[in-house]
Amino acid sequence: MKTILLFLILSISGLTYSQQSNTPKKLSDISKLNTDKKGGYTQLNDQVFVSYSYIRNLGKFGDIYESSNGITLNYGKYFPNNWLVVLRTGYISEKLREGIDSGGYSNFNVYPLHIGGRYYVYKNTIMPYFSFMNGLNFISTSNYLGDPEIEDQFLLRYAFQVGFGIDVKFTKNMGMNLNINFNNSFYKDEDIFDQTNSQMMTGFEYNFGFMYDFK
Repeated sequence: MKTILLFLILSISGLTYSQQSNTPKKLSDISKLNTDKKGGYTQLNDQVFVSYSYIRNLGKFGDIYESSNGITLNYGKYFPNNWLVVLRTGYISEKLREGIDSGGYSNFNVYPLHIGGRYYVYKNTIMPYFSFMNGLNFISTSNYLGDPEIEDQFLLRYAFQVGFGIDVKFTKNMGMNLNINFNNSFYKDEDIFDQTNSQMMTGFEYNFGFMYDFK
């Protein structure tokens, strides 16, 4: 009798557990899957972000143009489990060094069109990543100082950058982004062998911006 009673209890318990396991979860329960135990947002999704960029120029290019700053608009497409493919464009303005009155353009603007990606090493409220971007720089220059005979330029040059950064989520959809990159872009390469006038647009880029995450 005890054996039969024990068998019935185990059968009823198993049936109850099976029904609970097959019961559809509530939306509130499903939404909890996207947060950690402390309420942080862990899900990485498609996103758009706007960034302010400051670039400290290096090398011979940096001898003439001290720094640059600008704005970029970025769109990121999420690919499981840790990748974000990024397309960006924007506007960057180069600043002449103080005291430069010849040998450079007073108006020097760059319009990037780049594609690349990020690899996120951890996805939570704070999400660090490594990044690589490459593409084309559309360069527009005018008003060459010291020689009015030199014409304005419109150039198309290949560029790439590598770096790292972090995303920080404030809410389910909003957050900020910080990153540091090393940039390298061709500019003047006609004298690249003797290095007399060769100038590569190299420098360290610092970005700060805000993002909107499509959930």
